[in-house]
Amino acid sequence: MNTDEDSDTSRDEVQDSPMRDAPDTKGDISERLRGVQLDSDRTSIEAVANGKVKSMAREVDARTSTTKPARPSGFAKDPGVVQPQKQHESSGWLRSGASLFKGLVSPARETVEASEERYEMQLAQLKSKIEDLERKSRVKSELLTKQESANEKALQDADSRNAMKLQNLKEWHKADCEEIEQNARKDLHRQKTSYERTLASQKDKHEKLLQHCEREAAKQTCRGYEEKFRAQEMTIGKLQSATFKTVESSQWASLDTSKLLEQLTSIQKGVRRWSKEHASLTVDQVADPEGFTSFVRALAGKGCVPDPQRLHERLLLNKSQRDPGRIAAMVLSAAVMHDIFFNVIGHSFFAFQGQPEENLLPHNLGVPLRTLLSRIATYDIAGAEALRCQLLRLLDPITKEATSHEAQFAKQVAASSRSRAVCLLAVNIIDAYLGLLTQEQRQKAYDGLCAIIEEAAELAWALGTRKASIHVRTWAGLQHSDQGVIPFRASSEIFEAHIMHNNMLDDDPNALDGRDIVLVCSPAIFAYGNAEGEDYDKAKVLKKAIAWMG
Repeated sequence: MNTDEDSDTSRDEVQDSPMRDAPDTKGDISERLRGVQLDSDRTSIEAVANGKVKSMAREVDARTSTTKPARPSGFAKDPGVVQPQKQHESSGWLRSGASLFKGLVSPARETVEASEERYEMQLAQLKSKIEDLERKSRVKSELLTKQESANEKALQDADSRNAMKLQNLKEWHKADCEEIEQNARKDLHRQKTSYERTLASQKDKHEKLLQHCEREAAKQTCRGYEEKFRAQEMTIGKLQSATFKTVESSQWASLDTSKLLEQLTSIQKGVRRWSKEHASLTVDQVADPEGFTSFVRALAGKGCVPDPQRLHERLLLNKSQRDPGRIAAMVLSAAVMHDIFFNVIGHSFFAFQGQPEENLLPHNLGVPLRTLLSRIATYDIAGAEALRCQLLRLLDPITKEATSHEAQFAKQVAASSRSRAVCLLAVNIIDAYLGLLTQEQRQKAYDGLCAIIEEAAELAWALGTRKASIHVRTWAGLQHSDQGVIPFRASSEIFEAHIMHNNMLDDDPNALDGRDIVLVCSPAIFAYGNAEGEDYDKAKVLKKAIAWMG
């Protein structure tokens, strides 16, 4: 029975110890307590059963040792000789020993029944203890469940309290931040007021000191203030220079690249329309090398034909060019576009076409000015470009600044000079490429071409008044800038295919890659530098050259 009490005591200690060392997690508390409880119950039951079995075994062993028979005395003398007179006694002893052995091996029925009754009583006691342990286990499980619920509620209450504390802290900190911000604003206001007063006081002191120094001829003190004054003048001069530079940049800022491309494309389309309308060279004339000589010479002289003979062969082999006037329109537009872009867009002083006795920009100054600027650019390109744009700005002042009669007259002279240059270029193009025309045909061609060239002239003058330098390049210049690469590439940054190749390129954009360029139908236009007169070593493509591959 001490074993049962010890097991109950140890079980209670095992069950109580997890409650003292319970973890914080509610699920771990319940699982570990149930595991410890079941293990302790199982251990106590096994201990009771083992104790009962061991006690029964000890009782059987004790009973067996008390009933063991003593050795007969008849065998004490000579084990090898059997006395006749004792043979009967020996056999009787054997029978009695056998019966005794049978009694030991097969206990009496009363003993067995008594043992069974005792075992049944012990089993009933064990079952009763098991039921009692199960009841205690259920009670403790209910206690654990209640404790778990209480712990969960306590955790929820703690969370609620922590949330309330957090909210209170937020409100408290918010109020503190607002108070700090208000105090900071007040401090800043006080400091600002103090600084303003100090500054005013210092200003008054310096003014009084300066007056005193001037009156008393304190040269040393005056010299120091003069040095400070000069330093301030230098600072103000730098600020004014930067301000004027900003103003200049806003008035003479670089033209928008997209708008420039739009204007250049408009001029290009106008030349194509004009060429289709006024081209007079037939297919038969193209087939005749003599009839094609004037165009070949003109195109070769402008540097837009790498090989005149190959151009002539490709024109005759191309079936799409067999329509009357189509060859002439393409070749004529190429020649006219080169004349306009080179003589107007790429020539800053194109408007210098007047005679000495006329109120126009004089022709005899255009070439010398261009030569002079080219010489200056060899050692100071920024200075040369600044001189060029400043000269054109002065020749055609801004409208809001041209308030005097002389300034208005200068603007009129510049506009008239541009018109004279447009007229002269239109006449030269018609005489060079269109041949004999009736008076009506000539006037119509002249009017249409003048409108195109006038648009180019306005754009060229606007570009000339900016510090960025405009360069027009055809075959030779493009070949040099493209590192000698002659074959066409769809990915080229300076070449694009002629619109006559669109049908082929619609199916495969790279269909013409690797083919030689036969004719540069329109030159490329580049801009070097920016509106501030810097980065003249960097180029930007304003318009790609148009290439025809035959």
